[in-house]
Amino acid sequence: MATEALVFMVVGVKGYWKRPIGYFLGKADGMLQSQLVKHAVCLLSEKGFNVVGVTCDGSYANQATAKVLGCSLDVNKLKSSFIHPEDPAKEIHFIFDAFHLLKCARHCLGDLKVIKFRGHEINWSFIEALHNVQMKDDLHLANKISNKLFIG
Repeated sequence: MATEALVFMVVGVKGYWKRPIGYFLGKADGMLQSQLVKHAVCLLSEKGFNVVGVTCDGSYANQATAKVLGCSLDVNKLKSSFIHPEDPAKEIHFIFDAFHLLKCARHCLGDLKVIKFRGHEINWSFIEALHNVQMKDDLHLANKISNKLFIG
């Protein structure tokens, strides 16, 4: 039985719509994923879609996929796009989903309680203190901090 799934979805840039176009059960490395991305782009182009970007989480396989496609994640040579497989005049942007990455960082901080970065501490106790103020004063700020973060 598969423990992972790779799902391809098409999402409208102008208007709210999304449709799954394929899924693959099991693990895929960066080489296989890059071939699947190119194939999906080509099929969509044949149907008249203008693919402008690929969005995914920051997993190792997705980082490897970006590199195979020609992107560079090196901060000194950052390149966040790749050439369209059928039209060398077009570039397709490769985007790591910032909201998903922030959620992963928040969960990491919740698990570790303290993260040290460049001589500074990022401490979960500040998140707990903010949550306690919100609960005590019946505030509902738009920071996605709820009781779910502190249970379990």
